Amino acid sequence: MKNLFFILLLFVLVFQSCLVSKNKEVDLIKSNIERYYNDNNSIDGYEEREQKFFTQKYIEFSGDVKSLEYEEGLSDEQFLKKWENIYSIKNISSIQKDIFLVPQQAWGKIVVSEVKLIQQNPSGYWYSLRIEDLTYEKIYHRKIYLIRTEKDYKIDAVEAIP
Repeated sequence: MKNLFFILLLFVLVFQSCLVSKNKEVDLIKSNIERYYNDNNSIDGYEEREQKFFTQKYIEFSGDVKSLEYEEGLSDEQFLKKWENIYSIKNISSIQKDIFLVPQQAWGKIVVSEVKLIQQNPSGYWYSLRIEDLTYEKIYHRKIYLIRTEKDYKIDAVEAIP
């Protein structure tokens, strides 16, 4: 009977620990996104902020997406050859608005109003987000892939949720 009690107690403690960990990650996602957009609404220090928030692979990917607008940037074919086996690319014509948390060059007060864990796998976590721009009255539904790095968590993918 004592053994059963200790096993149940251990189970409850482990379960509570998992809940605290998930809440900590949710708080981290919300506070980081809100700080990224609200505290740093200038170009100064943009690259440093980006390095803290996103993986290097995702920074390169989003840079290549931005380059699709320019003649000297990658062609659609070059872009697809480089990235289609790494990231989910549904429609290259709408990719500019699909892979950014806030797909506009100007934004107002950003609030993350909802964060839900969708899937966990050995290398990371998929979360769904509801991001609101209170100033411009826009709502963005996004899915992010969060991975553990040596020091913290970083976003490695962003996808629009229809």
